[in-house]
Amino acid sequence: MRGDFTRDTFDPGKHYSRVLMQQGRVQLDADWNEQTSILLHYMRALGRDLFGPHAGPAAGAGFEIIGSMTKDWEAKLKAMLDQKQIGRDRYDALGKAVKAGNLVITRGRYYVGGVPAANDAAALYTEQLGCPRAEMKDADRVALWKANVVFYLDVWERHVTWLDDGHIREVALGGPDTCTRAQVYWQVRSLLPDGGAKIDCSAVDNIVRGTGTLRAMAHGKPSDELCAISPEATYRGAENQLYRVEIHEGGTTDKATYKWSRENGSVVFPVVSLSASGATLGHAGHDRRSGLKDGDWVEVVDDVGASGNAPGILARVKGPPQHLVVALDFAGDFASYGYKDFQNRLAMLRRWDHVGDVKANGAIPIGKAVDTEKGWAARETTGSSPRAPPPAVSTGRANARTAARIRTTNRSARPCRRMAHCITTRRSRPGTESSGTTAARFWPRCRTPSAGRPRNVALANN
Repeated sequence: MRGDFTRDTFDPGKHYSRVLMQQGRVQLDADWNEQTSILLHYMRALGRDLFGPHAGPAAGAGFEIIGSMTKDWEAKLKAMLDQKQIGRDRYDALGKAVKAGNLVITRGRYYVGGVPAANDAAALYTEQLGCPRAEMKDADRVALWKANVVFYLDVWERHVTWLDDGHIREVALGGPDTCTRAQVYWQVRSLLPDGGAKIDCSAVDNIVRGTGTLRAMAHGKPSDELCAISPEATYRGAENQLYRVEIHEGGTTDKATYKWSRENGSVVFPVVSLSASGATLGHAGHDRRSGLKDGDWVEVVDDVGASGNAPGILARVKGPPQHLVVALDFAGDFASYGYKDFQNRLAMLRRWDHVGDVKANGAIPIGKAVDTEKGWAARETTGSSPRAPPPAVSTGRANARTAARIRTTNRSARPCRRMAHCITTRRSRPGTESSGTTAARFWPRCRTPSAGRPRNVALANN
């Protein structure tokens, strides 16, 4: 979550049951957020224990994939019309799209890793925001679906601010930036066989997962006074920080890159218009801490790219904003990012605090130890311990992230926990025919489903 938080204190390994507020004490955002995380972790663990790694209600399970290769697909669409899930015009549009090679994702709920995913209305595969393979021609897509292919449901949490949803702000108070939200997000994706080989549900085990970890270090003797910095301290910042280190381009150590922020990536600017030479912003920051200056590195991100877990394009700021117009020097090919339909996207600039390498498209090559600033160092590596010696190979996945909380009192640096994606294979009900997957789970009441079904895959580092 790229919010302006002091830290993330929730640790499931400590098995805390609740947070107890005491009278006359300082109120911290971390305590309130940990209470929510404790309860949410309990509810999701309960769901996994009751339903298994994935399941859906027998009377309302969603995310059934209907295509021209599905048995009785026309009857399925007709049933949706009869049940008034869709209107006549939508029924005709869906049928035409299926014949052209598209897929229908049915409405309903489904639980993946205890996380409830909900689809409020039947949607086409290509109507998903950031749809995978949306650029394919219809004829190619038809041939693809008729081949051996596995569809899977990817479920994760996304961070929502007032820039994403203006209703979060209270306009009666002038619309101040207060709390943010976390939203369960999903996307149906597909896996194709490699070189014509057969593929089944076990293919989800081969999805590239980030194995990188963060090693953050700060050494030195702490000061005896809260307002004094020891000359022996390694971290010499005067403020407590929550640094964010995030993979930009995924891959092995010779290809992957990363970026970092001292504000947990929370400094963003709404984009009104965008061109190859710069951008017009909705605002330029509220103070020097949250503003832009010459030499800063920013990332152009939008809702379409975020939905597909794709990184944005990095650019260097050329001079301070003039009348909300900021000049940008893009490190990559701006035209390749396809902002022709920019007006239909929710775009913003996200400020990062690293010094970009033009050869790495504005990011930092992974595996390279970097003294970020003020005496603390970060390096992406592998292994379960942040103090383990760096290995020869490190892999990362785009937008995989972790954070390190830095404190001035003891000059310490400590990596925070990681988030995870949950994945399951999904298809039609047991007994129906589809391509390349096994049947999904359904439960009539609260009971433990049988074993031997598709499974949840937690992507470490995400």
